[in-house]
Amino acid sequence: MKKRVYFDTSAVIKEFVPEVGSDLVDDVSNAARAGKLQIITSAWSINEAVAVIDRLARKPRHPLSKAEQQQIIATIVERVRDTGEHAAFRIAPIDHVIVASSRLLIDGLHVSADDALHVYTGWIYDCGHFFIHDNKIVHRLKAASIEDMKVIDLGNEQDRALARAELSL
Repeated sequence: MKKRVYFDTSAVIKEFVPEVGSDLVDDVSNAARAGKLQIITSAWSINEAVAVIDRLARKPRHPLSKAEQQQIIATIVERVRDTGEHAAFRIAPIDHVIVASSRLLIDGLHVSADDALHVYTGWIYDCGHFFIHDNKIVHRLKAASIEDMKVIDLGNEQDRALARAELSL
């Protein structure tokens, strides 16, 4: 089986908006396109990503242009259309089992419902790495030592180097 990497919404956005960690996200995305690994993200990331893109478009300093917005959303829609068990970018559906089971992480890790949904989805889809850039929860996730899934803080240079080495990028 191919290695799987889970992209939290913060990682999804980094592919389209250059910021710290975007270089690693780009390398992982290229490796997925080349068939070397698979990227998993939740269907919930679609709405979250569109909301972030909308917010960035209204940003007073350096807003995204309408063309940039449309290109990003078109790419996301294409991935949804092309998703499947063996797709480079697999969009995991939100089902009752994921929602019901992820609620245990809310209390156990003290994270939001959407963060719990992302973490549980990554775990249930056997992702060896969970890419995130969220200072509010990354330390809690790392402290929890989620079975068989390494939390990679995209804002941390050492974590990015570790992911590159482990994913042979």
